[in-house]
Amino acid sequence: MDRTNAAEWILRRVVGSSRAAELVGDRIETCSGEGDLRFWLSISWLVVVFSFRTVAGLLAASIAGVLLSWTPFAFAFTRLYLIGIKSPGPLDPGRYLAISMLMWIVAVFSLVRFGFRSQLTRIGLMGALLSMLAVCVFWLPYGIAAISVGAVGFFSFWIMNAKNRRTLAVLLLALASGGLMMFLLIRIPLNPRHSYAVWMLIPELFALVVVECGMASFLHRKLLVETSSNAIGYDATA
Repeated sequence: MDRTNAAEWILRRVVGSSRAAELVGDRIETCSGEGDLRFWLSISWLVVVFSFRTVAGLLAASIAGVLLSWTPFAFAFTRLYLIGIKSPGPLDPGRYLAISMLMWIVAVFSLVRFGFRSQLTRIGLMGALLSMLAVCVFWLPYGIAAISVGAVGFFSFWIMNAKNRRTLAVLLLALASGGLMMFLLIRIPLNPRHSYAVWMLIPELFALVVVECGMASFLHRKLLVETSSNAIGYDATA
């Protein structure tokens, strides 16, 4: 593999295929006759520049994703304790907490990585807000039913457009990958009596965030960005 193909392969990890080819072409012209060192230094700098929002999104999702899901969860259980309800009944609050955390992780990452104008960000934030409400009212008699009806109505309206359906597919597949990773991490035995058990939660959380957000970023590029670009190119040549 020559340096052009290798550089394009590296840049395609952080930008689209056409953009990667354009950037490599510019670097080849700029660094012509100056050796490989300057060329690879410039490619490395481009990777850092275009990866900054991704790294910032991963860090934000790791912190904000946990806080925005666990804080309502703590509030709900504090409320249950104050009003004297010892058990929420047959409902499993951990289920809603897990969904809320997965939702907030992808929503916060999308907001930082793609911006608020991204459809993935908007539907992710809406899903995260609905899941947060579910965490807060899961113990009410008709709380979950009311939120479920609202969620079905919103998503039914959302999928009327083809691009919206692709966006929803990206969100659901990212959540599924995060849920699978969470399921596997829970199976890792940790002794709560040992001090290392708490510290092990940090790399496990980050691994979960990387898997879920990595899937969201990959599918966003494949199903939304490149698909839209191909559709525009097809219309232009029609």
